[in-house]
Amino acid sequence: MTPTKEQQAVVDATNDSLKVIAFAGTGKTATFVARSHVHQERTIYLAFNKSVEQEAKQRFPSNVLAKTTHALAYAAIIGGSGKYALGKLSIFKTAKLYRLDFYMASLIHKTIENFCNSADFDMTKEHVAPDAIGRYEHDITEVVLDFAKKVWAIVLDGKNPDFPMPHSGYLKLYQLSQPVLHYATIMLDEAQDTNPVTQDIVLRQAAHGARVLLAGDPYQQIYAWRGAVDALQKVQADPYYLTQSFRFGPEIASVANVILGTFFGETRSLEGLGQAGEILSGQAALTPPTTYLSRTNAHLFSQACVMAGRLKIFTPSGVYGTLPLFDDVMNVYNLWRGNKSEIRDPELKHFEDYWELLEFVKTGNADPNYNVAVAVVEKYQAGVPVQIENIRKSLVPTPEQAQVTLITAHRAKGLEWDNVILCNDFCPLFDEETGKLKSIGPDRKTHVPADEVNLLYVAATRAKLNLKPNADLEQLIKIRS
Repeated sequence: MTPTKEQQAVVDATNDSLKVIAFAGTGKTATFVARSHVHQERTIYLAFNKSVEQEAKQRFPSNVLAKTTHALAYAAIIGGSGKYALGKLSIFKTAKLYRLDFYMASLIHKTIENFCNSADFDMTKEHVAPDAIGRYEHDITEVVLDFAKKVWAIVLDGKNPDFPMPHSGYLKLYQLSQPVLHYATIMLDEAQDTNPVTQDIVLRQAAHGARVLLAGDPYQQIYAWRGAVDALQKVQADPYYLTQSFRFGPEIASVANVILGTFFGETRSLEGLGQAGEILSGQAALTPPTTYLSRTNAHLFSQACVMAGRLKIFTPSGVYGTLPLFDDVMNVYNLWRGNKSEIRDPELKHFEDYWELLEFVKTGNADPNYNVAVAVVEKYQAGVPVQIENIRKSLVPTPEQAQVTLITAHRAKGLEWDNVILCNDFCPLFDEETGKLKSIGPDRKTHVPADEVNLLYVAATRAKLNLKPNADLEQLIKIRS
């Protein structure tokens, strides 16, 4: 590639610490590749997930090792030792062991997860999950912490198959070992969505003489809800900016600028250097193939129900013949019908009935898949099996065969399509009562959370040519134009 001036500045930089703020589609990875050809020292590129790691292995020169931090941790902690069985901790087994209700067990597990994702060396009160629904009259912090330490000790012992080592657990053990990565340069991608445990591993390498290079986009931070932090803020260095996008043209760049300027006061403009496209409004339709981006899997399911029988559907997050959560939906449906013998999920069988599951989902501590399955069952009830069968018949195995692709905005991160339609289940930008534009804030009734605006920005910038905004974004564009 021929680097832009912005990219060339990153390629030439010799700072000990380097942070690159790369707006959507601005060639962040390509810039790193170009830099690795110029600076041929041993480098490790820490990828956000396995698919990014695999892609990076095809693009980087031989002096660069591409790995996820979990892969590093697995090799160091699990390896061939055979000490730990990997798996997900079961709240039901914890509840049974200590004769607790499911809600208390969920607080215990959430506390362990908070500790594992943190940079801390000891589990303390700071990690205890709050009683968000106010079930208990007295402070239960010490009780939850005590049980969490006991469960974590069982996991560390590795002898009880009912309490396997979770993936966050062996990453935590890796961080606690204070590993030294013997590379001249450490590249951390998607630094805006780094969990504190990974951030600690990476930033400690500077003390061992490594050049630490962080890259990301603060406006693409969409995992704060699960404890992710913006590692870019932790590096004391002048930022390098990448603001010229090759993914899309000026039309979609203008939409991104409206979002960032309106809610964050961003004065730097994202420049679209790609092929010109179109922003559609009203009843205008995009010519297939099109990609629908939704905020939730429940809405994704509803979209599939509407399209089934009329269009060929592909979903990147599923497997041929299924849609994400098909099995979960059917299991919850059978619980709703009282057909426990038909439930294939052994965990779900622990619930006395559907209403107990419904109450647990309301606590906010249930498995996210249960949340979605309950939402689907509540909407379609007895019609669930027919809807699933109709969708199955419309699914195709590859995107090339599809007229429409369905995917959530979170799973769409890092992907791109020519034609994108945004669904109407994103967080409202306007107050329902007053009609006034909301500002950034934590209260969803009167404000819009920053990470929800970020998710809308991510979704809009998946489009390469044509974008059909949802109703709220379309209204905002009209106001700002």
